[in-house]
Amino acid sequence: MKVKNYTLSIKKYNDAYICATQVNRDKKQFKAGVYDQSGKLISEALRQDCDYSAQEHFTQIDKGLIADSAYKNVKKLKGYYIYLGFYTEHYGHFLLETLSRIWAVKDPTNYDGFIFNNFVLPRKSDELTSFASFCFKKLGLNLDKVIILKEDTLVDELTVPNAQCYILNKVHPHYINIFERLQQDISELKANNMRLYLSRSKLQKRKRKVVNEHKIEDVFTEYGFKVIYMEDLTIDMQLLLLANASVIAGLEGSALHNCLFMKHGTKVINICGVREPKRIKPNQVMCNELNNIESICIPFLGQVVNERKLVTRFDIPHLRRCLRKLNF
Repeated sequence: MKVKNYTLSIKKYNDAYICATQVNRDKKQFKAGVYDQSGKLISEALRQDCDYSAQEHFTQIDKGLIADSAYKNVKKLKGYYIYLGFYTEHYGHFLLETLSRIWAVKDPTNYDGFIFNNFVLPRKSDELTSFASFCFKKLGLNLDKVIILKEDTLVDELTVPNAQCYILNKVHPHYINIFERLQQDISELKANNMRLYLSRSKLQKRKRKVVNEHKIEDVFTEYGFKVIYMEDLTIDMQLLLLANASVIAGLEGSALHNCLFMKHGTKVINICGVREPKRIKPNQVMCNELNNIESICIPFLGQVVNERKLVTRFDIPHLRRCLRKLNF
């Protein structure tokens, strides 16, 4: 089980030192530690919880203590701030990491700013994405007070919560409340048992592309699914469709994390890829469990077109056989 009712904590510090994210891509390591007044690493601010021992794609390597010399000539922020972890433009990591500490913002007006560190993946823009802006505003954050650090900073007063979601590891059952808040004021459609296929075929993907996804779309259309290109829709329309869907389907990946915006007890059809040909990946398992989603797995069968970039061609007769067995 990925859903675990662990202790949520909020701690306050004076003169907290935040190291801006530094990434070593060759070694797949990064630093982004937050330290208390005595120079001791604050564990609640780490990207991963201390109970996780498996290998991560990027490992955080901050030391337990920071040198006194680091405090010299550092940028200073006066006032009262809250540290909210890592900001990313990547959709899946945004849902599971960037939003994961906002539970602690009970009264946004209490804070002079909301501090994020950069994620390990480089950003395309210094501006917030439209989806990030939508989410932050809906959750009560003043966009003018959102700070994404570019340099080490000493903060006068800093609140540090732990996360309600640690990717690959665990998620707190109350994390679903964030997505319910984002769904507030979304209305119901008359056709509220829609079947949606979430397509990636229009995206300019260089890796993990399925070259015949248009044929997969055709099969799902035959089974009564509506093919959706999320990038063509407004955020409100995306959430409206998801709130009224009884089942979504798609290729494995962060698009299926959208089940967090569906009603409890609905369904997700996960079409596996060549990396995990027969099982649903851990972060999707986490999303499914969190929202009580019925998970359906279609194993990968097909050809590898480009092994280095994991470009594949899915076996369409195999897909038809699977859907017939599932009585769709």
